[in-house]
Amino acid sequence: MQNFLLFAESIAVDGEIRAPMRNGRCAFVDCADLAAVAAAVLTEAGHRGRTYVVTGPEALSAADAAARLSSALSRPIRYVDCPVQEATAILRGQGSPEWMIADMLASIETFAAGEIDEVTDVVERVAGRSPRTFATFARDAAPLLAAGVPS
Repeated sequence: MQNFLLFAESIAVDGEIRAPMRNGRCAFVDCADLAAVAAAVLTEAGHRGRTYVVTGPEALSAADAAARLSSALSRPIRYVDCPVQEATAILRGQGSPEWMIADMLASIETFAAGEIDEVTDVVERVAGRSPRTFATFARDAAPLLAAGVPS
C-alpha cells in the first residue's frame, strides 16, 4: 500500500495515478501487516520451514485504489493507464535509482498481467489480527497525499 505514496505529487497536483497497471488486480498489503507477520514468525514457534504469502484483505485494481483515495481525500482521483516509458520517466524524475525503477516496473508488469490477485488469510492466521484495508490506508495517508509528500 505504501507504494502509492510514490504517486503523492501527481495525486496532489493532477488528481491522478499514472502507471501501466492496466486492469490487473492486487491484494495490496500494508507494511504494518508485513511487520506483524514477520514479528510472529520470528518470535513464535511453529514457523520453521514454512512459506507465507502475505496479502491485504481484497484484490483491487488501480481504478479501485483511486476510488478509495478519492473517498479519503474528498476529491476525485483517477487512474490513468500510461505506457511503460512514461512510468519510467516519472520514476526517474522523482530521483529513483535504476535498480528501484527496474523492480517497480517488474512489480507493475506482474500486477498488470493479473498474476498477483490472490487473497490469503496469513495476516489473520499468523499475526492474529485482521489486515488493514486499502480504505484505512488511504484515510491515514490522506494528509501526505493531499500535500504531495511522498513519505
